[in-house]
Amino acid sequence: MATKNTKGNRLVVRATYYPPENVFKIPDGLDLEDESVVKSWGVGRDKLYITYADGREQDIDPCFESDFEPECPENAEIVDADDCGCVEYSEDEESDEDEESDEE
Repeated sequence: MATKNTKGNRLVVRATYYPPENVFKIPDGLDLEDESVVKSWGVGRDKLYITYADGREQDIDPCFESDFEPECPENAEIVDADDCGCVEYSEDEESDEDEESDEE
């Protein structure tokens, strides 16, 4: 599986807790597995934490609010956004609408 998040290959990080799970959008154009760009990434306390190779850090909130306060997930993995069902990337929707209006 290609791990770079791009239009046509939308990916998210799915963190599984017992029993609920959270989903975090990966920044556009980012490959979390590319060690020349990302030093490390992980999920904890309801955030996706990314440390870039240049020392920058980024914290990403989950796509959906939850009523539980998780500690660390049992598992965190990169998966296809379509597998999560309800995650949409707004720029993809805009592009699809533009393509439809071009066809008319």
